[in-house]
Amino acid sequence: MMKKTFVPLVLFLPALVFAMAACATSTTALPTQTKQPQPSSTPIAVSAATNTSLAIPTENPLHSLGQQVNLKGMSLVLIGVDYTQSQLQVTFAAKNSGSEPTSANFVDFSAYGVDGKELKYDACFTTINKSQPDYAVPSFGGSLQPGENLRGMICWKSADPKGGPLVAQTGIKVSYTPEGGAKPAGTWDVSSAGKVDAPIELALSDFATPPNKQGEAVKLKDVTITFDGVTFQGVGQDKTRVVMAHFTLENKGASAYKFGDFLSYSFLIKLADGSPLSTDFTTVGCQNTASKVEILPVHKRSFTLCFVDPGTSSLAPGSLVIFFPNPDEGNKVFWVTK
Repeated sequence: MMKKTFVPLVLFLPALVFAMAACATSTTALPTQTKQPQPSSTPIAVSAATNTSLAIPTENPLHSLGQQVNLKGMSLVLIGVDYTQSQLQVTFAAKNSGSEPTSANFVDFSAYGVDGKELKYDACFTTINKSQPDYAVPSFGGSLQPGENLRGMICWKSADPKGGPLVAQTGIKVSYTPEGGAKPAGTWDVSSAGKVDAPIELALSDFATPPNKQGEAVKLKDVTITFDGVTFQGVGQDKTRVVMAHFTLENKGASAYKFGDFLSYSFLIKLADGSPLSTDFTTVGCQNTASKVEILPVHKRSFTLCFVDPGTSSLAPGSLVIFFPNPDEGNKVFWVTK
């Protein structure tokens, strides 16, 4: 907010008296010229005593559904806008078009109602059909390697203070401000619901070095990890099929290899279009909730991580299985499914 500066009125009294005297002695009225206000990109400061909202951050031109926006190191396309009974849900497709890892995180996006008030973030929920309960879906976000794509949803709560549903109407916007940025790098019009396909160049990852193949072992410092494949199991608690991803890790070092909090935090499956699968924490036989896992020196261990099946009979070719190693072991490891 701009800082207001107040100058004592007494400093202007001599000039004011002189101006009044000049007006009293003048016999000819001069035509008055109205100075037109100059446009400004700086939001106008509003007194705390008023209820006026701050100006909505915006870029010119305003981006629309399906329009590809090429930013520094990343390309973004708004491919979906939906208004549910309690949420504004937008879906973005993105791709790291640079040569260095980049961050694409939902917290870099903000939504504003027609009154200029910022909406509150909310966990994204979706419903497969009326007979099944809502379940959370992964939000848009994560670190992207060069050539890696991402597709995900960002959600905000209704702006109605009484809790009523947010309805599509002109003036609702979503802006993106990169981490550390001072102003939005792009702003989108989300005043109406809609859905489009992602551009072909963002629909698939395009790595300079092809991902590892299913079954290939990858050496990381003192350990070797292998993605052994996937199997499918009946239905989970929310009546969806479960993808069971199997891994083997061998510790060839002199000290124990330690994972972080939950074992599931180290693994991810993304469909070829960049959509991450939800983690399944309830199916028996999965080690998703295992914490503080250690593998002793010169030991080998196999484990299974479970994810919510997107509804296909098998993962489509080109889906990515991802392992996040410890920080001192390098970047993410990718395998591509058969």
